[in-house]
Amino acid sequence: MVHGTFKQAIVGTTLAGMLAGLTGCTSLMPPEPAPLVETSPPKVVRRVPVEQKVVRRTSVEQKVVKAAPKRVVKKNVIKPVEE
Repeated sequence: MVHGTFKQAIVGTTLAGMLAGLTGCTSLMPPEPAPLVETSPPKVVRRVPVEQKVVRRTSVEQKVVKAAPKRVVKKNVIKPVEE
């Protein structure tokens, strides 16, 4: 009985150590990769404000247009023919 318990303790300790080693290795953050090409800082471009032109439109006089008179259409009355 002592021999079986001792064997289980060794196997359990080994497996626990392996599990702790695996989780410890994956929890470490890898170092950030160094850029291959050195980049220069972004250039600052300053623009001169452009003067805005103010366009004022003169009021347009509105013309009064009279409506055209309606045309009267004459209809021919058809008389019924006597039989």
